[in-house]
Amino acid sequence: DELRIIFVARPGKKLAYLDLSQAESRWTAYISGDENYIQACESGDLHTTVARGIWPRLDWSPNRDIKHDKEIAEAKFWRHWSRRDMSKRGGHLSNYMGQPAANARNLHVSLEVMENFQRDYFAEFGGILRYHGDSARLLNTTAIITTSLGRRRLFFGRIYEDDVLRKAVAFQPQSGVGDLLNLGMWRVWKHLPEADLLGQLHDAILIEYDDDPDTEAYVLGRALELMTIPIQITETKLRNPQTRTMIIPVDAGIGWNWAKATKENPDGLATYQFKPDERIRTVDPEAPLLSRLM
Repeated sequence: DELRIIFVARPGKKLAYLDLSQAESRWTAYISGDENYIQACESGDLHTTVARGIWPRLDWSPNRDIKHDKEIAEAKFWRHWSRRDMSKRGGHLSNYMGQPAANARNLHVSLEVMENFQRDYFAEFGGILRYHGDSARLLNTTAIITTSLGRRRLFFGRIYEDDVLRKAVAFQPQSGVGDLLNLGMWRVWKHLPEADLLGQLHDAILIEYDDDPDTEAYVLGRALELMTIPIQITETKLRNPQTRTMIIPVDAGIGWNWAKATKENPDGLATYQFKPDERIRTVDPEAPLLSRLM
């Protein structure tokens, strides 16, 4: 955000940041066929739901009240880390076969904390561990991984090395999300001339449009529609793989600069609420750069 704040909309324009919500996690859930992880991704708050599954003895809401449970998940449990932090970062690393020692170093937590987390994580989401094993067997059999969108990759490294296997495990979610995002971006470019494309960011795009409430409602509604693309995902299983439809929802943030909206940065990106933005641009985009930072 400290760097993104320097990217500002032109005079009379506004920015929208459209990103695929928890895209790689959803892809991992569907290709692994893990029902618990699929339900967690579709719950509305993946990381809180993961925390609830890993630490079941806490005072969670019996009716799964997300607001109540999120407060519990965000309470500190190890130094500066909350359980929700661990579920987010530790879960992402574990999905891609990160080992406890390396994960602990990367996240600056103790080895014991990470070992306990991964033990409980894979106990709750065993399908992800099976996906790792099936990917290894597929890699050793053909040295080729093909995504559900048809992109094939031939692995030239030593297929028995952990580094190559980790790349194979990560290939489907990362490649698939990139291809899906590019398709959505092309649809916006093709069918929404009212929006100017500014950037592709792996799982998100940045667009600019006229700063007008009616234009904003049309552009955002149409862009969200164009980027929401159902795709058929086939599980990575050697026996009886199933195919099901996956839809990755799209989140939108709007504002006059690329950083997040805060009290100190009122012109930043705020969550689009499907209603007119009550904010007014506070910084003149034509003012000298140093004057904008005073």
